[in-house]
Amino acid sequence: MNLQIKLGLLFGSLALLLIVSATLSYVLVRRIDSDVQNLGRVVAPLKESALEMQISIGQGSKSIIQYSIDRDDRHIKRFLETKIDF
Repeated sequence: MNLQIKLGLLFGSLALLLIVSATLSYVLVRRIDSDVQNLGRVVAPLKESALEMQISIGQGSKSIIQYSIDRDDRHIKRFLETKIDF
């Protein structure tokens, strides 16, 4: 084999390796992008649910404090309603 054939094979191998690595990189970046978008779709409702839970806990605490002040049973009912909403 002469030098020209060896260099041609080397160049062809490098070109093939470049094409394979570029294709693999493209596919992996698309997969990562898809995973990040799916994560965004999950995290937003999760944050909203956590905020609703905090509000519910706050309302329940408020009902317990008001019951301890005036011993009215409607505060217990309100507490039980917020517990059901949880």
